[in-house]
Amino acid sequence: MKTRLLSALLAASLLGGIVRPAFADDAAPSAPASSAPLSAEAKMHFARGVKLYSEEDYRGALVEFKRAHELSGIPLVLYNIGQTQFQLRDYAGALQSFERYLAASGGQISEARKQQVDKDMEDLRGRVGKVSIETSVPNAEISVDDVSIGRAPLTSVVLSSGVRKIVATHPEHPPVTKTIEIAGGDDVHVRLEFSPSARVRLDVPASDASQDGRSLGPHPLVFVGYGAAVAGLAVGGIFGALALGTKSDLDESCHGRVCPKADQSRGDTLTTQATISTVGFGVAAAGALVGSYFLFVAPAKSTRHPESASRPSVTPYLAGTGAGLVGRF
Repeated sequence: MKTRLLSALLAASLLGGIVRPAFADDAAPSAPASSAPLSAEAKMHFARGVKLYSEEDYRGALVEFKRAHELSGIPLVLYNIGQTQFQLRDYAGALQSFERYLAASGGQISEARKQQVDKDMEDLRGRVGKVSIETSVPNAEISVDDVSIGRAPLTSVVLSSGVRKIVATHPEHPPVTKTIEIAGGDDVHVRLEFSPSARVRLDVPASDASQDGRSLGPHPLVFVGYGAAVAGLAVGGIFGALALGTKSDLDESCHGRVCPKADQSRGDTLTTQATISTVGFGVAAAGALVGSYFLFVAPAKSTRHPESASRPSVTPYLAGTGAGLVGRF
């Protein structure tokens, strides 16, 4: 397969708005294969791609050629993209780019060029294999070598030969990874099994968290409610006792509703103590109601209304050398 891109003359022709064959050793036609004006931005990216390719910076060249094609839509750039992918040993990507090039060019390329592209594609078909992927849980996200390729099940996915890492992810299960070897011409089937994992439901409306249907104890708000009730009783009791003591002192020093000036501040203190005591007992009552509701009433409602699939859930997992949480919110 040829591995050289445009000559300086060809690059100048393309940047001037004329599309010509992609290789320097191709004979230049007497008339351009097609004519299409390029924007200044497309010309800039194409020129950068040619320069980076000549410097063997193939990853950079690939980015520039792709951007030039996005901006121009010129089929020829797809051929350059395919050649660059070949240099990066992305044989599956190169094959796809050449197929797109032929489809987009139609009858606008010479028979000699078409034969050369067909020959290149035949060589590439010996460097790729086909893989069908299924998972034990439907609709799992599939990635190959950290690039997402869709959702399972997938059939006849073309992958470059070599060692490939396939990962399946699902929001309710720990990820599954499988490494496979693909030889040219292979047609293999891969199944990824998600391991069962215990799910801890964090359902706020429900009374109990549970694991596989087994109760893990009262709802956290039971403890919050009764804790607030205890604290409220303590505050209310302490300040209530202080208020009673202050009132007793005022009763001794005051005659009726007339108190000495020295004891007038005690009246303000009595009011403050009584208010705090009242608030404390109010908090105690509210906390007791909340705790009792989630202890006695909410469990009955949870029993009558099965858990909805839309409720949030968190699943802890331990897989290989890693651990983590997956869930639905």
